[in-house]
Amino acid sequence: HRGLKSQNVFLYPGVEMIIEDATDKATIIAKLDSEILTLENEVKRCQGMLSNPSFVSKAPAEKIAAENEKLGKYQTQLALVKEKRSKL
Repeated sequence: HRGLKSQNVFLYPGVEMIIEDATDKATIIAKLDSEILTLENEVKRCQGMLSNPSFVSKAPAEKIAAENEKLGKYQTQLALVKEKRSKL
């Protein structure tokens, strides 16, 4: 088992991304950029659902609460990944 440098292990709520020591900076940046894009799309999806009057009026309260929870989780993850990306 090879040890990992702490700077190459990314942990944030619900997601863990491990990048091996030998990985070059460009690869790390590409992986982070890909994760940022994915999280931005999830945030937009949640925001779209929650701003849709038809969804909000018909969906059970539990579903709306779950989407709000997902939105918060994705926004937190996105901020953490963007912060990590800005430090590279």
